[in-house]
Amino acid sequence: MIKIRLFLLLLILLVFCSCEENAKSEIIGIWDYSRPIKEQLKIEFDDDTENQLKYSKASKIWTKYEDEGFEHFYLEFEEQGKLVEYKAGMAFKFDYKISNDTIFKDNEPFYRIVQLTRDSLTLKYLYSDKPTIYSKVEIDLSSHELMN
Repeated sequence: MIKIRLFLLLLILLVFCSCEENAKSEIIGIWDYSRPIKEQLKIEFDDDTENQLKYSKASKIWTKYEDEGFEHFYLEFEEQGKLVEYKAGMAFKFDYKISNDTIFKDNEPFYRIVQLTRDSLTLKYLYSDKPTIYSKVEIDLSSHELMN
């Protein structure tokens, strides 16, 4: 009886670990969430700051988004446990890990995986009730400016 219980426990652990590894391998890649650009608040800068921003990589990418009418948010999950978030032409790199259905960013719980398929990733920011649906894409994001 004890052997059967031990066997069942090991079998459950094996299935659980393989499902978690499958989620980790399925999530690797670049995911895109895009939405129409909302009217942005105009922020006033002094002339020097305005000129620096005007010629930055981020500004050029934002101009491209304005031209197409959509802003894009990209998440890039790398195999080595790095997550890069791309927002408004800027890139931010973090360590990540997945435990159960939670994505930890720099050791803090940050996203909950609602659904993951080959082409679609639905995440819920832990401090929000609204899920966000990302589509898997292949895109060159090297023009984004790494901020950290």
